[in-house]
Amino acid sequence: ERGESQPLTRRLGELGKTVISVKAGDEYKRIGEDEYQIRAGVKNDYEALVKEMIDEAVCTMEIIHLWSVGDNGNGHEELKPEIYFKLEQQRGYYSLLYLAQAITALKISLPIKISVISNNLHQVSGGEKNQPEKSPMLAFSKVVPQETENITCRVVDIVPPSPESKAELSLIDGLITEIETDSPERA
Repeated sequence: ERGESQPLTRRLGELGKTVISVKAGDEYKRIGEDEYQIRAGVKNDYEALVKEMIDEAVCTMEIIHLWSVGDNGNGHEELKPEIYFKLEQQRGYYSLLYLAQAITALKISLPIKISVISNNLHQVSGGEKNQPEKSPMLAFSKVVPQETENITCRVVDIVPPSPESKAELSLIDGLITEIETDSPERA
């Protein structure tokens, strides 16, 4: 949604993976063959999206959630803290919750791996500004696999490098390795 997914999407495509991109918008619609737009705060949009995705899945579905990688908490000085908190919750925790609820409502038994990629959730290099408003995603990743047997989750906190840098390429390859490793967090 904010551009961080483009290098990862491109690299996964180069590796022969089928990638479906989902961005937040003001209505639910299919934008292109492999791209959708949903209303982040509307549960029904997640169910419609999962219905379409499940038709494409063969034996497993891997979801890489990148909506919580972003602006380091900057650029929102004009917003009241409670409004900014609500926006971050919608992009993070609630989008994940609505996704899991859609999977459950549709009674999908296919194995589903969810990788939640974020920044400023933990101290990674020591210089980050922590964003505690993102912390409910940690609870999601622990609780949902306990309640839904076919869903596994992991959370990967990153420090986004400069776009199109060697560090970005290294991060993308590291993320792919992490995502493809079968050791999602189980509580």
